[in-house]
Amino acid sequence: MEGKHNLLLQENCFRTFHPNQADTGCSPGSQSKLCCEVSFTPYQSKSYVAMKLEQPTTFVTFKYVAYDYTAGRWIEKDKNTIRVEIDGQTQWLFLDRWRRLELGVSAGGRASHQLETGMYFAVNNPNGEMNELRQQVINEINENK
Repeated sequence: MEGKHNLLLQENCFRTFHPNQADTGCSPGSQSKLCCEVSFTPYQSKSYVAMKLEQPTTFVTFKYVAYDYTAGRWIEKDKNTIRVEIDGQTQWLFLDRWRRLELGVSAGGRASHQLETGMYFAVNNPNGEMNELRQQVINEINENK
């Protein structure tokens, strides 16, 4: 597998369709309208991957338990786990199944050090790591805008 991976980094081949493309590089007898192969060798054996990143969606999880104190003992009456998106507007939800307890949740804002939405490029490393993206500073645990 290692040899095959190195071969892919040395020469890449893409199939494209352009109606007026010459058949140079196509298999003998193939028409350019059906098949055309464009091959290249990366400069200094480097190739890159492009990724489109968008802003993440932030969720918070609440665990709710309601107890009733009866005859000197606490008895569990209701239990629920609720997952809420906190990006954007305040989210309102009922905690209990009887719809008597309501919770409103909102965030103070997005982190100030998020990666901006857009295209990011990283070197294709033989082991698949993308260190350039991994080592970006995002935000501290106590920052919220």
